[in-house]
Amino acid sequence: VANWGIQSLGLSLYADRLVGTYSGGNKRKLSTAIALIGCPPLLLLDEPTTGMDPQARRMLWNTIVGIIREGRAVVLTSHRQEIPREGEGECEALCTRLAIMVKGTFQCLGTIQHLKYKFGDGYIVTMKIKSPKDDLLPDLNPVEQFFQGNFPGSVQRERHHSMLQFQVASSSLARIFQLLISHKDSLLIEEYSVTQTTLDQASPPRVLSARRLCLLHDST
Repeated sequence: VANWGIQSLGLSLYADRLVGTYSGGNKRKLSTAIALIGCPPLLLLDEPTTGMDPQARRMLWNTIVGIIREGRAVVLTSHRQEIPREGEGECEALCTRLAIMVKGTFQCLGTIQHLKYKFGDGYIVTMKIKSPKDDLLPDLNPVEQFFQGNFPGSVQRERHHSMLQFQVASSSLARIFQLLISHKDSLLIEEYSVTQTTLDQASPPRVLSARRLCLLHDST
């Protein structure tokens, strides 16, 4: 059991070292490994990925997912809200149900999809604009005017070089695709993607960036 915990959480290189010499991330791994001893039906983890690098964090995520597949329940808390390159944050990667707490008070409880639907604000449209000439930067103004005219209330989230990103509210997904496809050539859109708002963007208005995220992950 001990060897399984060491290998599952990437502690093989540190197994013969004193715990006092461990980094903060490795101490978190060790605490999680100890909690797994005895195969408890309910596992409680308080911010288990704090201090971990992305690779170690993903390893722990995989371990937690494996526990769930065995039919056991996991309740964990997290402050993590950033979205890594893989395209999902800790909450979206792990939880089946999520409770958001502020100053010890529950603000909402539900599945990720339910919270996105209830508090989300449309879709994120990301585009790469091509230039008519190789030695010139693309003109982004026509695309910006297009979004202002066709999607009132849309918010420009990013603008740099050839990339534009808008958050589009109060519009159907079908209409977004229809307009993008019909104007792709005239606006010189080289490629685009449309995604649903992330969990962080779908937060209740009263929840600030310092919120505490409580993830509930169970087998039911």
